[in-house]
Amino acid sequence: MSAAKYVLALAPVSRGLGVFVIDTNGRPIDWRVREVRTKHKNARCQTITDELLDEFQPIALVIEDHRALGARRSQRVGELLDLIAELGAERCLIVARYGFRDVRATLGLPPRANKDAIAAAVAERLPTLFPRVPKPKRIWETEAHSMAIFSAAALALTYLGRAQRKNEARQ
Repeated sequence: MSAAKYVLALAPVSRGLGVFVIDTNGRPIDWRVREVRTKHKNARCQTITDELLDEFQPIALVIEDHRALGARRSQRVGELLDLIAELGAERCLIVARYGFRDVRATLGLPPRANKDAIAAAVAERLPTLFPRVPKPKRIWETEAHSMAIFSAAALALTYLGRAQRKNEARQ
């Protein structure tokens, strides 16, 4: 019997990291938001990433491509995403970066679908997450804390979808 292989997807947000772990068969393993309330957020997020890499020993690390067309990330988060990619490369992992245009295409959503639509599409594919889908945000409200889980899950599903297509093309 072979050991399970995991994909770890991380989605940085202003208050920490959205974490989603899925096995290569598409079964969700773990999801959470790791909150970071410190002056040195990037350093703390790096430590959390290291801990997660030790805990799950994934074959792939999936993050947002902050340089993708249409991406709007702060300089701090862009630097954090680059640091996370370096951690994955140091461990000889597959490091996959996707923009949210890639995510929307994988989930079969229109190019301008918002995060609420992405979360709903993720919950449709992963029913265990359905109870955690946040209510749609009104313009004056801040984003729900759990939305980071859905961003990370969408990135993981994009990785699995692309890997599956590559395997089908080889056959």
